[in-house]
Amino acid sequence: MQLTKDMDKSMLTLVLTSFGIIVILNFIPILNVVLFPFKLFSTFVHETFHGVAAIVTGGSWVKFAVNFNTSGVAYTRPGLMMVIAPAGYLGTSLMGGILLLLSARMANAAKKVLVTIGLVMMTITFIFAESWFSTTGLVGIIFGAFILLMGLFVNKPIAAFLLNFLAVTLCMNAIIDVKNLFSHTSAGAGFNDAVAMNRMIPIGAMTWSIIYIALSLLITYIFVKKALRGPTDHTKTDVRGIL
Repeated sequence: MQLTKDMDKSMLTLVLTSFGIIVILNFIPILNVVLFPFKLFSTFVHETFHGVAAIVTGGSWVKFAVNFNTSGVAYTRPGLMMVIAPAGYLGTSLMGGILLLLSARMANAAKKVLVTIGLVMMTITFIFAESWFSTTGLVGIIFGAFILLMGLFVNKPIAAFLLNFLAVTLCMNAIIDVKNLFSHTSAGAGFNDAVAMNRMIPIGAMTWSIIYIALSLLITYIFVKKALRGPTDHTKTDVRGIL
């Protein structure tokens, strides 16, 4: 993406810093554990969007689970499956993009956004988690409480960075997860969201995997481009204290 003169340099620095940290941590096995809660967070968001899609289309969200291997499952009762099936992957990309845009346009409100995320995660877990005493509870309650506390007690620059880091993590994991979906589908590794869509519109599970990849990349590109346009002058937060 070309850096035009109206793109906010501090926002670009935040995005590149978050991206760099994630890449470095991914390639250092000992430090990779730092990203584990964020990968579980991505799964949490993925399953949440399945559940929300079921509710929005007239069905119901029964329960969900996040597994220690970062997989997950959402149990829903009849809604519009054509919306529910792709909602996980595309919703994760969308949420990552929205958080990225918020970190750019509403940096001074980052603390409030983190508090909201934490409260929503904990509420969803208490209502819909298959079990509180599981990996689902670990990410929904413990990690949710961590995000909530960060929103309450850290200063604005750190809150802005954490919000940006959550956003970049979601965007990257959404694309990586769709890539993994493509690999699993090509290997015939059981039921997944692409197979579910193919049962309704039989154009091939591999084709649906490719469509998911293309849409996830498009969503991410649109929001990154918007985020890098930067905030208005009165919403900027100085992040030099942490970079």
